Amino acid sequence: MSEKIDKISPDSEIIKNLEAFGLNETESRIYTALLQTGGGSVNGIAQIAGIKRTTAYSTLDGLIKQGLARYDEFGLKRKIVPEDPERLQGILREKQAKLTKTLPVLESLFNLRGNESFIKYYKGLKAIKPLYEQLIRDIRPHEEYFVISNQQMWLEHDPAFFEDFSFRRGKLPIDVKMIFEDNEGSRKYFANRARYNAKIKFFPEKVKLQTNMVITPQRTLTHQIIHPIVALVTENKSFISLHQNIFRLLWDSLPDAVDENKSV
Repeated sequence: MSEKIDKISPDSEIIKNLEAFGLNETESRIYTALLQTGGGSVNGIAQIAGIKRTTAYSTLDGLIKQGLARYDEFGLKRKIVPEDPERLQGILREKQAKLTKTLPVLESLFNLRGNESFIKYYKGLKAIKPLYEQLIRDIRPHEEYFVISNQQMWLEHDPAFFEDFSFRRGKLPIDVKMIFEDNEGSRKYFANRARYNAKIKFFPEKVKLQTNMVITPQRTLTHQIIHPIVALVTENKSFISLHQNIFRLLWDSLPDAVDENKSV
């Protein structure tokens, strides 16, 4: 083993990727050290990985059980060597197969919770974006999709994502009705309503909003668009029905919007 090989940095990209795969930090550092050196004594590998020798023994046993390392005999000497990284693909396929087999059981357990009676809380835009994807994934053709929003603030959180989301939603055969706070961003969205396949009305100018609410037959999503960015989701049918009825009353009470940029 060459002494010129640098110690493994726990912050290196390869270590982070191996951790994301499922190895812990110690396993990732030792496996990387094995690959860099081609193998060697436990003491030498521990030095390159930057961990204690006693820790290396137990970690190497775990890597061997996963099929990522093995011991080879060279005369009277014993050397720990890495298995081909292609083995990682095999482990990943095994994990995927097990998950695929187990997923229906997990789904049935989730449904048994009676989850529609719970209010679910989410924090941060990263956690909230998938909720929007779920809305358009679960809605069925010709169903109603209602929105109450400060559209300008909503779009500003991530213009690329929410613009693309609006466009993809507009391709669905659903009934999109939206009531906006009257501001410049909402008016711009209104001017492009044909692109989003949406009917839009505006609240009176005195109405100011700090949330984006979406109501579908499957759930309601209330997304606070000021900091802290949080969202509440309910799948309770009674709550959904109440919000649908309130939205319809609001919609019927508001005048049709006029395109201010359209010539008379």
